[in-house]
Formats: sequence, C-alpha cells, structure tokens
Amino acid sequence: CQLEPINGVGELTVFTGPTEIAKPPKDERGVPAFYLMDLASAIIASQLQVESSSRVLDLCASPGGKSIAIAQHLGIAGSLTSNEMDRERLARLTRNLKEHIPANTIQWQVMQRDGMLFHQPETYDRVLVDAPCSSERHILHQQTSGDMSPYAQWDTKMIAQTQMKLLMRAIETLKCGGKGFYHTCRRFPLDNDGGVKEAI
Repeated sequence: CQLEPINGVGELTVFTGPTEIAKPPKDERGVPAFYLMDLASAIIASQLQVESSSRVLDLCASPGGKSIAIAQHLGIAGSLTSNEMDRERLARLTRNLKEHIPANTIQWQVMQRDGMLFHQPETYDRVLVDAPCSSERHILHQQTSGDMSPYAQWDTKMIAQTQMKLLMRAIETLKCGGKGFYHTCRRFPLDNDGGVKEAI
C-alpha cells in the first residue's frame, strides 16, 4: 500500500494497491483520524470551495463521507445541513457524523426530507447534490470489457427526471452568489452535462 498526497485538494491522501487498511486511530476525543472514501467523492468537497462561515446543504447526504469532508472546512460561524430521505440511510448518516465531527466545533444537523420537495429558497451559500443513480460507475470497476449492455434495462429518462428535480431544488436553495455542485455516478450524458444544460 502506498500513500500519496493529492495536490490542490487540501489534506487528502490516496491509498493505492491491493491491501487491507487498518482502522483509523482515534484522538483524545474519540474522533477517528480519517474517513475512507473513493477519490472522486473526496475531491467533490474541495470543489465546493466551502469557507469557514458558509452555510452548506448536502441534499442527498448518506452515508456521510462528503458531509464529513465538508465539515473540515467549516468554522464556528458556519453550518452544515445533511439531508437523507430514507430512514435506514438517515440513521447511518447520523452515526457517521456523530463519530467523525468533534462535538462543539461546528453547527450541524440532519434532516429527513424528500430532496425533490425540499423548499428553503435562497438559504444556503453552498449546496451539494450527489444525485441517486444506478451507480454503473461502480459496476464498471468490476468489469474488464466495459460492456454496459446488461444494464440497458435501467430507465435512464426516469432517473434523469429525478436528478433534474433534485438539481432544480438545489439551485432554488442557493443564495445569490452561492455555489452548487452536481454529481452522479452515471456516465450517460442525459444525467450529467445534459441535465445541467437543461437546468440552466
């Protein structure tokens, strides 16, 4: 296993090579030294350009890795709202945030709302939409051929419609001058550039 710093994205370190990674050590407050996540997900938090006083919304937050990464950039004047509609995923999100964000350091809360109905106009300085999808990016990691034909059964248009509704709600919640970041695990243009073009 090798550890390599990633330039331009803060305190990220990448683990490479087929190996087991030991559980992170904890400090005197019981907070783990790191949270494991894939590199693409880790980079997202840095792209939001969160400031210490930012008010941030993570609209589809579970399991919480990106919220944890965002929290590292916030100060006492900032706040983080992590939303998750599914009850079981919400419970996992809450556990992860409690474990990895030191007590009394930043203001944070979890919400259980349907992201497509989330209504808090012009409230947040930064909004992250990690839109739910079929996650064929993860499937491709396990394939050598890159053949997507077994997954053609996915209704791309239906998924894209859900993602579009989430993106539009995210835009609505941003303050004037705020910044949003939209992300999917899909490769189809309709979900990515196509969706953003339609939204703007």
